[in-house]
Amino acid sequence: MRHLISAISGVPGGRRSSRKAAAKQGGYIIIALAIVGLFGGAVVAAPIVERAVSSLSAHNATDAGEKNGARSAAEHAIWRIRNEPAFVDSLAGDPPSGAYSLAMPDGSTADVTVEASSVTPPNEGIQVYLTASPEVMAPDTPTVLTYTLTVVNYDHTTHSVNRVTVDPLLFDPVYIAGSTSGMTTGAPTCTVLSGCRWNLSPDVTLAAYGGEASLSFQMTADQPAGTLWTQGSARIVGYGTVFAPLTARSRFMDLDTLSISTVVAPAEAYSDESQEFQYDVTVVNGGGSPVTIEWLAHYSHPYFAYVNGSSEGLSTDDPDIIFDWVNNRNYHVWTLTPTVLDPGQQTTLRFRMQGSLEAGIYYSTSEVKVTEDGNGYFPLSTLTTGDSAPVISWRKFAVTAVNNNITVQAEVVPQPGGVTVIEWTES
Repeated sequence: MRHLISAISGVPGGRRSSRKAAAKQGGYIIIALAIVGLFGGAVVAAPIVERAVSSLSAHNATDAGEKNGARSAAEHAIWRIRNEPAFVDSLAGDPPSGAYSLAMPDGSTADVTVEASSVTPPNEGIQVYLTASPEVMAPDTPTVLTYTLTVVNYDHTTHSVNRVTVDPLLFDPVYIAGSTSGMTTGAPTCTVLSGCRWNLSPDVTLAAYGGEASLSFQMTADQPAGTLWTQGSARIVGYGTVFAPLTARSRFMDLDTLSISTVVAPAEAYSDESQEFQYDVTVVNGGGSPVTIEWLAHYSHPYFAYVNGSSEGLSTDDPDIIFDWVNNRNYHVWTLTPTVLDPGQQTTLRFRMQGSLEAGIYYSTSEVKVTEDGNGYFPLSTLTTGDSAPVISWRKFAVTAVNNNITVQAEVVPQPGGVTVIEWTES
C-alpha cells in the first residue's frame, strides 16, 4: 500500500440523504452493455452474475424473471459508478447521492438510487509518494541517494501531471546528470532554495481508480550527523500542487544507532464504518551504549480516538491527549518512568484507536525522547518516524434498484483493478 498524506476535513453526514430528481435512461441495450462492460472492463470480487444465477433455483420462473430486472438495474448502476465519471460527479449532497429511472425490456421501469459513503477524497483523489534510499548513511561520506516519486490517481476520473518537484529540506545534495527515468528522462532545473523541478511535456495522464506514474533519479550527498528530510510534490492540471507526506528520511550517522517505527493493523477500511486499529510503536537501540527512554508520543488525525485501557508493552498507562490546533491532530504522550534500553534491545508500545473515516489515506507520526546513559545526551535525543503507518479508507457506494416490487441492495467499492462487492441482498 502506498503512502499518502492525511489533509482531510469535514465530518461524514447521515446515511440515505437527499436524492436527485430521476432521469430517464435507455432500455434493454443499456442494461446489456452495462453487464458486458462491468465484467469486461473490471474485476468484480464476489461476481454479481454468479450470485444471481446461483439463487434462481430457489424461486419459480416468474419470480426469477422479476428479480432479474432489479439485478440488471443494480449492475447497470455499478457499471456507471466504475466507468462514468460524469455520473459520479452528478451525485450531490453530503453524503453525495442521486437517483434515476431505467426502462426495462418488459416495459416496466426500475428505480435506481446511488449514495456515496463520503465526499470526494482530498486532493481530488491524487496522492504523491516519495522515497529515498538508502535511509541510513555514514556521516561525512559521499553517498548516492536514489529518489522515487510516484503519483497515484484514486479519483473516479482521469487526471494529468505537468510538473514534478523534489526539494531536499535543509541540505543540498547534487543531482547526478543523466540519472532521471520514468515520467521523463530530461534533466531537472535545480536551485538551492527550491530543489529540483521537472516540467513534463507532454503531460502525463493518470487513469481513474489507481492509475499511476513514477519518476526516479539520483543525487550525491555528503552531510555531517543528523536526520534530514526531502519534500516531493506534483502539479495536477486543473487542480494545483499536491505534496507528498514526509516519508523520505535521510539519516547521516553510524549504522548501529537508535530507530523508531510504527505499524498499524488493519491498514485498510471502508469509509463511514467504525473500525478499531492496533498500533505498534517499536524503539530499537542498535548502538553500543544503553539509552533511557523518557517519553513516547504519537500524533494522529482527530478521526482516530484512543481506546482507553488499551496500552500495553512499554507502558500500560493511558496517554495524555492534547489537541494540536495548528496541525489539526491529536497529540498522545506517554510520560514514562525512565526505561533503560540496553544495546541490541528493543521495546514496543501497543495501543488501539477507534475511527470512522472519510475516504482518503491517513498517516500518523511517532516520536521518542531518549538520553544516553553516562553522558545524559544522545545525538538524536528526539527521534521521529515522520509520516508513517498509513491507513487507506475506501469510498463505498450503496446501490438500491427496485423493479416489479423486487428490491436489490448492494454496497460496492471501486478500487484499482475493478469493483469489490461487499454486500448484495434481494428482497
